[in-house]
Amino acid sequence: MFAITRIRRPAFTLVELLVVLAIVGLLLAMTLAVLGRVRLRAVVCGTEAQMRALEAGIESFAAQAGQVGYPPSRSDFASYGVTLIADPLASEDASPPDLPTSGAHLLVHALIGVDSGGGPDFRDLDADGRWADDTHRGPGGAYELDPAGGGALQPRLSTFVGDAVKRRMRSLEALKDSGVIVGGDPVSPAVAKQPLFTDAFERPILYYRAEPKATPMVANPADGSAGVYTQVDNWLITGADGPGLDFGGGVVAEDPLLLHRLAKTQPVPPQIPQFDSDGINVILTDPQYENTFARFVLNRRVSARNTPVRRDEFLLVSAGPDAIYGTNDDLINWPRE
Repeated sequence: MFAITRIRRPAFTLVELLVVLAIVGLLLAMTLAVLGRVRLRAVVCGTEAQMRALEAGIESFAAQAGQVGYPPSRSDFASYGVTLIADPLASEDASPPDLPTSGAHLLVHALIGVDSGGGPDFRDLDADGRWADDTHRGPGGAYELDPAGGGALQPRLSTFVGDAVKRRMRSLEALKDSGVIVGGDPVSPAVAKQPLFTDAFERPILYYRAEPKATPMVANPADGSAGVYTQVDNWLITGADGPGLDFGGGVVAEDPLLLHRLAKTQPVPPQIPQFDSDGINVILTDPQYENTFARFVLNRRVSARNTPVRRDEFLLVSAGPDAIYGTNDDLINWPRE
């Protein structure tokens, strides 16, 4: 009789199988993380391209608009906390300046016009000393249309941005967090329909024009005095010392540890700024000052006195990947400190 010899074939043990599965899972996790970073970088690059295009458009507007200079980021029918225009989508004969607006909205007026037919140049058409009440679509307004042909009756400037920027135009009603002003008041339908330039993260790109002749760094809400920058120019989006939409990621007006810095002004910086060991970076000793609009726009490269960045020009701000304004991942048109 012959003995039957069984051939043992190599096989995975349970331990070996578990090790292989663990390695495969680890490699898959690493691949997904890398792909996530690549996707995020692509979105960031898209936003950076959007902001470069807006910068170029603003400079072109300033060159063509002559005396206007850079586009305004607040209405000339304004006091601190109130910045109004006539409704550019309304066709009434006389549309009063009663529509709340922001710098982000007015940037659309300048670079493309709310009807994409060119900017109306912020001209005082009725010679009453203001342009804000001339922004409607009715007779005599900046957006008046020819009833016969439908074209613009008033002369327009060029459109200063291309199709890629135009495709990212949205209204507040089309974006998240668009329905309620902080404090519980609803956004009016007219405000919600006004177009904005948005970034690749589907958040409005904020615009603030500098007032170079002003001495304070930011406007003072206590007495209404002018500053180089005015925080409430975009209060509809960021929230403010007063009302505002909750695009900022949560506004607690009395909390010194605000989640984002663009909701609170705190215009008075420390009287005697201190510096760290390299003599460059300001040490701000007042905790109330750290999470504020004033701190956000502070130019720390200037050690002689407190001054904002780009005090002769303008600011553009994207909330960045975290969708919260005033945090470290914001995309801005000045060098990151």
